[in-house]
Amino acid sequence: KQTKGRFPAPVAALDVMARTADLSIPESLDLEREHVGKLLKTAVHGNLLRLFRITRDGNRPEIYGAGRTAAPPSEIAVIGGGTMGAGIAALAIGKGLGVRLIDPSADALSRAMRAVEKELARRVRRRDLGKSEAHMQRTRFTVATEISGLRGVDCVIEAAPERFTLKREILGRVIEEASSDALIATNTSSLPLSDLEDATDGTD
Repeated sequence: KQTKGRFPAPVAALDVMARTADLSIPESLDLEREHVGKLLKTAVHGNLLRLFRITRDGNRPEIYGAGRTAAPPSEIAVIGGGTMGAGIAALAIGKGLGVRLIDPSADALSRAMRAVEKELARRVRRRDLGKSEAHMQRTRFTVATEISGLRGVDCVIEAAPERFTLKREILGRVIEEASSDALIATNTSSLPLSDLEDATDGTD
C-alpha cells in the first residue's frame, strides 16, 4: 500500500514469498529469477540504479565537485508539506537554516509544523539545542499556501507527490518566483530528471 503503485520490487518480493511457501528450493529460485528479470526491465530500476551510482563519490558528475566550494544556503524553501517535505524542513531548521514551507493544504502545513516542533523539542531534550536557540529557529520557520516569497531564498526544494504533471507545474512556478541564482532541486526517486528539465527552461 505504501508504494502507491510506484515501486514494483516490494510487491514482487511479497508475491514470491507467498507463492514459494510450498515449493521446492529450485522451483522457488526459478520464480524469484523470473520476477527479478522483469524488474530489471522497468524504468524504476533504471532510475534507482542511476541514483545509487551518482551518490557514490567516485561516480559523481563534475557538478558535485564544484558544489564543494559553493557557499552554504542560509534560507531555503520547501514545496510540499507531506512526510518528505516536513522531514526536509525539520532537518534544515535543525541545522539553523531559515525555512519557508509551502503547500496548498492547510492541514498538511499543520502536520508539518507539528513535525518541526517535535524535532526541535527532541534536540532540546538531547541538549543539542538550547531553549533560546530553539525559539530563534522557530521564528525562522514560516509557512504559506502559495508559491511566493522566494526572492530571498538561496535554495528551493520541490518535494511534492510523485506526479509528473504536478512537479513540472511547480518547477515552472518556482522559476518564475525564485531568484536567478537560487539553487533549485527536486526530491524524486522515480521520475527522470531529464523529463523535468524542460520545466526549468534550461536553468541549471
